[in-house]
Amino acid sequence: MSSLQATPKQIQRIRQARIEIGWPIEDPQWLVAASKILEPDPKWDETIKLKVSIGTWKRFLARKPIRPTPYKAFCQILDIPWQETIAAQRTTTNHVGNIINLLLALNIDLTGYDFSHLTIRQAYLQQEQLPQVNFTRCHFSQTIFSQDLGSIFTVTFSLDQNILVTGGMDGKVRIWQVADGKQIHAWQAHDDWIRHVTFSPDGQLIASCSNDRSVKIWKIPHGEISQREIPDWENIHCLYNLQGHTD
Repeated sequence: MSSLQATPKQIQRIRQARIEIGWPIEDPQWLVAASKILEPDPKWDETIKLKVSIGTWKRFLARKPIRPTPYKAFCQILDIPWQETIAAQRTTTNHVGNIINLLLALNIDLTGYDFSHLTIRQAYLQQEQLPQVNFTRCHFSQTIFSQDLGSIFTVTFSLDQNILVTGGMDGKVRIWQVADGKQIHAWQAHDDWIRHVTFSPDGQLIASCSNDRSVKIWKIPHGEISQREIPDWENIHCLYNLQGHTD
């Protein structure tokens, strides 16, 4: 699984375990303890760069998805079995995919629906119209588009529903033609996981943000993306590279 989040039943146990340990939420000892688990070394000391951030720790406490490795480390510190989370997510996974398939079979308009942060299994999305459906940080398993999208975290459709843009674990932005599922273009946009991609309102720009702590703005050559003529994707270029984000 690409991310894990605490179940509702685990939240109270996490809170109680944290109180028993006695460290304040902002105490860096949480990060130090997790870092030692993630990179065990008898020579480890506080001069070595921490392997997790305070933002990741707070997302864990807020029951938001985080990467499996820090999630397991935090659970180990709190003496909470992380395997329960995987079992719960697998059960939820089947339900989400079945619900999406049922909605589509009933011809329900999914425009604007929010499926973000969910693991979606066995959903059949080939040739479906999904304008502005939010799949941010979703993990797709055995889900059919037209081609295998791999490990993706973010999906967005153009306003005319003709183009699909994805970003994922490999740091690449991929452009897909919805009508036939053909991949039009892909490029190495970031050095780490891509967390979100989106179009500008006029369709002339794509914005992407990543775990490499950068936000990049990409210019689509030859006018708006909604035009019939396919833009020159081979010459897409970065207009702005905004760096320095702390989390």
